[in-house]
Amino acid sequence: MRKIRSGRTILLLILLAGIGYGFRDHYCVYPGRFQVSAADTTRPCSCFLAISDVHLFTGKSQQQAESRAGDSGGDLWEEAKSEIRSTIRRQHPYFVLFLGDLPFHFGSKGDSSMADVHTSFDKVYHDVMQIARSARIPFFLVPGNNDSWEGDYGPFDLPDSFFSALHYPLIDFSQGSPHNRSVMISSDHLPSDGYYSAYPGGEKHNLRLIGLNTTMFTAGYQKLNAATWKQSATAQISWLRTQLNEVANLQEHALIFMHVPPGLNGFETFRQHKNIYMWADSSLENEFLQVMQEYKNYVVGMLSSHTHMDGMSVLRNSAKDSINGLLLSIPGIAPGHGNNPAIKMIYYNPVNFALTHFSIHFMPYWNADRTGTLKKWDGTFGSGDMIKNGRDPLLSYLRSNPNGNAVRSAQQLMRKIYTAGGQKQDTSAIDAPFYLDFRVP
Repeated sequence: MRKIRSGRTILLLILLAGIGYGFRDHYCVYPGRFQVSAADTTRPCSCFLAISDVHLFTGKSQQQAESRAGDSGGDLWEEAKSEIRSTIRRQHPYFVLFLGDLPFHFGSKGDSSMADVHTSFDKVYHDVMQIARSARIPFFLVPGNNDSWEGDYGPFDLPDSFFSALHYPLIDFSQGSPHNRSVMISSDHLPSDGYYSAYPGGEKHNLRLIGLNTTMFTAGYQKLNAATWKQSATAQISWLRTQLNEVANLQEHALIFMHVPPGLNGFETFRQHKNIYMWADSSLENEFLQVMQEYKNYVVGMLSSHTHMDGMSVLRNSAKDSINGLLLSIPGIAPGHGNNPAIKMIYYNPVNFALTHFSIHFMPYWNADRTGTLKKWDGTFGSGDMIKNGRDPLLSYLRSNPNGNAVRSAQQLMRKIYTAGGQKQDTSAIDAPFYLDFRVP
């Protein structure tokens, strides 16, 4: 039996409703555009559900919340919950990932308080917890820039942070076998800084989730936490390297998820006519990319959100002639960035956990005149509509010809994802450039 390395009581924060449930190794049938055959509805498939950027304003209608700051009202959130439930019932994902930004944008409009933010966060958190618990699947959360109890881009080490103020469930797994259920690997930095690692389906399945708090890499966090941000950010990169070194030594596979992605902020770069980056410090970003390059054979993929837009990027080496990794962007539920409210199902090979394809489930919220209207959540789009990789992993497919047809197909897919049904019809104004490269200091 392999020993978990925490050395302390094994804890799992954030909704491990799947107690006693491990991975069940089945492939989903995926015939191009997202469809589920009758057989698929009766058994689980090798997939997980990713959601992000709800930005709920409790007590507001969608019209009120969207016109105020592009947030979600209670009626949109009810539609989103219904879609999450039905998608889980149809597909039986092994786990759910939430990439942050639960409450609305708190600003200077004078129409809300931090107590309203706390109430909205609590509402979203417990709603998703109940959905996951009812479905008996594990659920993991990483913080977004709106999730600090102190406000936007605030720290996570306050006495009244949401980890302590709301007494979120810490489930003790020390008394049972960790081999058939989710277990925490590293949680020392979770209460104070919001990052951790866990086995979502038990240690024997060799998939390690690594949840990062990349809000601390942003200029907003740097400004509000000037005395501590560099030390905290450097410590997180060092911790990540340690985690991936363990993954390599144990011949595991790692899936990394975060809120704010590295790379260019495509929208601000387009708007300001100069390069604007998501992460403030180029040396820290390059160190992160170097870690990804060193462990590229063990990281099956990365997930991020924050832009509210769907899409994907590839990480390249410093010479820009080979691909080190794949980053998938998770669309937001709040429609304020011109996106349609959406969730994303991601499929993988059950043997090596390589990401194979994905499908987006969205509400066609935006009208031709750029007004928004609540509608049925009946839009679907899949990577198989453009990338004909068959059962080849997406990353292997892109690496097979980094400057040829594979990459061109992926670029076409990204343009289609970004421009189908939202406000951003100009493909030059998309929020995530396809290539994610090392930065020149």
